[in-house]
Amino acid sequence: MNTDEMFKVIKKQNGESFAKVLRTAVLLDTPNLKHILEYAGKNPDDAKKLIPVLREIRKKSQTKVQTIQETRDPIKLLNDAGYDAFYVNNLHQQNSIEKYFESYEKLCTFNDPSRYKNYYIIHAVKKNVDDIKRSNSPKREDEYGTSVISIQIAKSGGFISIKNRYNHTVDNPDATFNNNPDNIIPGLTESLKHKFGVDFMTQSAEMPDNFRMINNQLVRFNYEIDNVYYDEKYYFSGSEITKLNPDYEVMIDNVILDVRTGTIRTVNDGTQDLANILNDEISGAGVKVEKDKSTGETIIYITDENKNSQELARTKNGCMTSLHLYRTQEIGSRFPRGNKWLKTLYAPNLKKIGGRCFSGAKNLENLYIPELEEMGLDCFARAEKLSELNAPKLKKMGNGCFARTRKIKKLYIPELEKMGVSCLCSNDELSELNAPKLKEMGGGCFGYNPKLEKLYIPELEEIRDGVFANIKHLKELNAPKLKRLRHNFTYGAPVLRKFIFPELEEIEMDCFSDTKIIKYLYAPKLKITEYTPKCVSRAIKLQKFKAGIKKVLKLSKHNSDKDTNMVMPQNNRDLG
Repeated sequence: MNTDEMFKVIKKQNGESFAKVLRTAVLLDTPNLKHILEYAGKNPDDAKKLIPVLREIRKKSQTKVQTIQETRDPIKLLNDAGYDAFYVNNLHQQNSIEKYFESYEKLCTFNDPSRYKNYYIIHAVKKNVDDIKRSNSPKREDEYGTSVISIQIAKSGGFISIKNRYNHTVDNPDATFNNNPDNIIPGLTESLKHKFGVDFMTQSAEMPDNFRMINNQLVRFNYEIDNVYYDEKYYFSGSEITKLNPDYEVMIDNVILDVRTGTIRTVNDGTQDLANILNDEISGAGVKVEKDKSTGETIIYITDENKNSQELARTKNGCMTSLHLYRTQEIGSRFPRGNKWLKTLYAPNLKKIGGRCFSGAKNLENLYIPELEEMGLDCFARAEKLSELNAPKLKKMGNGCFARTRKIKKLYIPELEKMGVSCLCSNDELSELNAPKLKEMGGGCFGYNPKLEKLYIPELEEIRDGVFANIKHLKELNAPKLKRLRHNFTYGAPVLRKFIFPELEEIEMDCFSDTKIIKYLYAPKLKITEYTPKCVSRAIKLQKFKAGIKKVLKLSKHNSDKDTNMVMPQNNRDLG
C-alpha cells in the first residue's frame, strides 16, 4: 500500500488531523500502521508525541533482528543494578513488599489475590532502601521512586508494566523506566523474555504517558485503576482489549452505562462505589443520552414516566466532567477513583464522605454540598481550581482536607468544630478565616498560606505542632480560649504583630520562631517555663507583654525592662 492510500486509511480510522501529522513526519510507510494505530485515538497532539515511537517501530521493522545465543538470569542482572530481587510465586511473596509503601500509595497488586497467577512478577528492592529518603518534590524516576519496583508481565504476552513506589502520586507510576527493563540495566529485556518465554515490545523512545504498547499496538487510555486501563470506547487489562458496544454502551469514568436497561456495570471491584451510587440515582427511572455539540460532552439524563428529565452526569472522552447526586447522602472512600476532569459536583443531600473523596480533582470549580457534615482524610486535596468552600453544616474535616487547593479565596464553615492534620495548608489565595465554632486543629493546618492575614477563632481550645507555620503575611491572631501553644507555632510568620490569648497557660519550644516584630502579646495566665523566655525573646520589637507573673522577665538583649509593659488592658482600645 502506498503512502497516499495509507493516508486515506489513517484519515478514516484516526481522523484527518492525526493523519496529516504522520504524513508530515514521513511515517505513512510504516509497515502494519493501521493495526498499530487502531486504538491510538484521534488527537493530533497525541500523534505528535508518538512520532519518536513510530520512527523506532519503523526502524526495527527494517532491521534484521539477531538471535541472542546467551542471556543472563534477570535476578543476577538486577543484583548488578543494586537490587535485591526475587520471583513471585505465591500471594505471600506478592504482598511482601507492601511494608515499603505509604498507606496512600500502595499498589493495587496488594489487593489482587490473583495477580501472581496472571502475571510473571519480579519484585526488586534497592540494597540500601532504608537509607533512601522520600523527596519533597517526587519524580517518577527519582531515587526513592525507583528504590522499590515491581516488574509485571502478562502471562498471555504482549504487555509489561514496571510499578513505582510513588504509586498514584506521580504521573504514570506503572510506566516507570518507560516500561523498558533495559533502562534499569542493559540486557534485562531479553533476559525476561527468555526466562518467561513471552514476547512484549519495548521502546527506547519516550512513550507518551497515556499510551501502552500491547501486542505491538499503541493503545491510548485516560486512566488506570487496579491494573485496568480505561478509554472512551474500550478498556484493557494485560493484553486483552474489550470494546464497548457503541449502540447502547457509554463509558462513565470507569463504569459502563447500558442505555437500554438504565443500569451501570463495573469492570472490577475497585469501581463498585461509583456503580452503586449511579444505580441508586437511576433506580425507578429511565435514562437518555444526548450530545452537547458546543462542548463535545455526552449528557446523561434521568427521566421519569412523564418524560421529565434531570441531568445526572456529563462526560467527555468517557471521563466525568459533571456529576449531580440528588438522592445520595453518604459516599465511601476514594470516590470517584481516577477522575481529574470533574468540574461540577452538585449534591444537595450529601451528608458524609469517606477518605480521599475528590482528592486530585484538579478541574473542580463548582461545589454544592449544603448538607455535608463530615469528611474523611484528604478530601478535595489538590482541587487546584476550587475558589470557594461553602459548607454551612460541615462539622468535621479529616487530615489533609483541602490541602494544596491553591485558589480558595472564601471559606464559609460556620459549624466546623474539628480539623485534622494539614487541612487547608498550601493555599495561595486565602486571606482571611472566620471559624466561630472551631475547637480543635491538627498539626500543620493553614501552614504555607502566603496571603492569610487575619484569623479569628473564638472557640479554639487545642492545636497541634506547626499550626499557622510559614504564613508570611499573617498580622493578627485572636484565639481567646486557647490554653497551650505547641511546637513551631507560627514558625516562619515574620510580620505577625498581635497575639490575643487571654486563657493561654503554656508555651512549648520554638513558638514565635521568625516572628520578629510582635507589637502586642496579651497572655495574662501564661505560666513561665524553661521555654517561655526563649520563645518570647524572638519577638525583638515587643512593645507590650502581659503574663501571669509578678517579676518582669529579662527577655533578651533586644528587649529591655523599659519595653516590657505589665499593665492589664482596660478596654478594647488597649487590646488593639
